[in-house]
Amino acid sequence: MHHEQTPASSSDPVHDGELQRILGEFRELPGLTLTCEQAARLWHLDVTRARDLLSQLVDRRFLTRNPRGCYYRPGTA
Repeated sequence: MHHEQTPASSSDPVHDGELQRILGEFRELPGLTLTCEQAARLWHLDVTRARDLLSQLVDRRFLTRNPRGCYYRPGTA
């Protein structure tokens, strides 16, 4: 049985809020596929911050990054 991993809590409430917002968007919109730049625009983040958050979700296996640099949930794109 596969269990979806979610990000561990952090001590920074802003950081937690950003991660929760990204998690929610990917859960609510199956098939959502975004580049880092698109994610930054969508969530009003700078590109470096967006890349950091998306990378954390890849590390936790919530998201996958394809060779073109697009982030998506495995099994939904």
